Amino acid sequence: MQRCGTVTIVTTTGEPMNDNSAAVTASSAWTALRSYIEAHERRRELRDTAGLGRGHGRVAALLHIEQTGAVTLADLAEHLDVESSHATTIVNTLEERGYVQRQLDPDDKRRKHVTLTMAGRRVLKRVHAVLDRPPAAFQRLTPDELAVLTAITAKLTGPEAGGHV
Repeated sequence: MQRCGTVTIVTTTGEPMNDNSAAVTASSAWTALRSYIEAHERRRELRDTAGLGRGHGRVAALLHIEQTGAVTLADLAEHLDVESSHATTIVNTLEERGYVQRQLDPDDKRRKHVTLTMAGRRVLKRVHAVLDRPPAAFQRLTPDELAVLTAITAKLTGPEAGGHV
């Protein structure tokens, strides 16, 4: 048995939790969470909402540019974990749609920064509407269960988590 906030966690056999059962429980929890996330994946809906067609990284690029305010192609490529040429292709597509623009760096004329346009900000409002809408299954959870889920998620993603989930 182990306590997590105000929720008591027990093994499926009712036995006290030891290091081995904790590892099995963690693995089971991760498998269930990953399966749930995959079942509620919204990439296609996001692409359709943004009018970006098929391709990976376009919505992620918009979200990153929104978060940073302005980004170089090299920084965007690093963030998306893609080759520079692929980041250029992504930005070209976003620029063709009118969502971003390239601007010269005032301190270094060799560099360009990619920034959002008003159209980019508008499409991101629609993107956030999709991202921020909880799956219908969340309606089955009680307020207390949602509070526990929020607390657990905060613990997994907080500064002490040491990285991305």
